[in-house]
Amino acid sequence: ATVSGPDVLDWKDQSRSFDALAHYRAFETSVAVNGAADYATVVRVSPGFFAVFGASARQGRLLTDEEATPDGPPAAVISDAYWQRQFAASPAAIGTTITIDQRAFTVVGVAAPAFRFPARADVYAAEPGRLATASRSASVRWAVNSITRRSGTA
Repeated sequence: ATVSGPDVLDWKDQSRSFDALAHYRAFETSVAVNGAADYATVVRVSPGFFAVFGASARQGRLLTDEEATPDGPPAAVISDAYWQRQFAASPAAIGTTITIDQRAFTVVGVAAPAFRFPARADVYAAEPGRLATASRSASVRWAVNSITRRSGTA
């Protein structure tokens, strides 16, 4: 089920069980690379998204918390499949500007080949941190979490 932004913040503030909690929303939209536009699955993610999965970067780096702030620099991580398809697996993809919905994002990393969540994800971009002001009835995000069993617990 989808959840609202304020609900995600409540869970994050009140939970003692999760090692990491993040949210995302995925949609298909036009993404332009070197002036050529094509449809891609874009996933807007919150800080901690990659940590939930223990994901790493194949090239470059993953998104930072700063990039998820309302005034943060617009940055994106691309999937390994997208990197191969759109950039011919060139290391020069790092630092390239791509355009998502008429907004420029700098490619800062390529996700490791084993990571692709949700399954058809092509581009991961930081979700600007405006959750607190979102409506509780606007349930358009999916929450993900990770739980690590600690020694001494059942």
